[in-house]
Amino acid sequence: MMSGCSQPVTLSESTALRDAAVPCDVKLDLLVVWPSQGKAERIRVDRGILGWGGGQAAIGEMVTWKTPMTEQGCASIDNIVLNLCRDFPSSDPPTHTVDQVDLVIRCDGRDHRVMVSWPNDQLMPLYQALESLCKARFTPSLDRLPKAGEKFGP
Repeated sequence: MMSGCSQPVTLSESTALRDAAVPCDVKLDLLVVWPSQGKAERIRVDRGILGWGGGQAAIGEMVTWKTPMTEQGCASIDNIVLNLCRDFPSSDPPTHTVDQVDLVIRCDGRDHRVMVSWPNDQLMPLYQALESLCKARFTPSLDRLPKAGEKFGP
């Protein structure tokens, strides 16, 4: 969690953000907890808005930043979700001492929940696609940094 950078927010707080989002039927809430490393991460998609929270915010069911999804981003996640809904993983509730994932996902208008040990082969494609969308927010900032070998300043 990036402390001091922003206050935890819920996805329902910003109508301007929702207005900027593309229509997207995907609805999910993914929590990955790594007790062995003292880490937690929450990724949420709801009405075309992607949200992320880490650390205590993730455990507290909050996201610390959110952004509208692109049509391409929504379509890529939607395809993965459709496949998961066809072959939904079975819950295997892990103990609190192992790395685990807790996923709530909407399939055919109903929310389904699965809790499994992490990593999980069935859920890894979804996690990797969501992580990729989350990391894309850094691209504009990283693109402005000097490249290796470039001089900084005059």
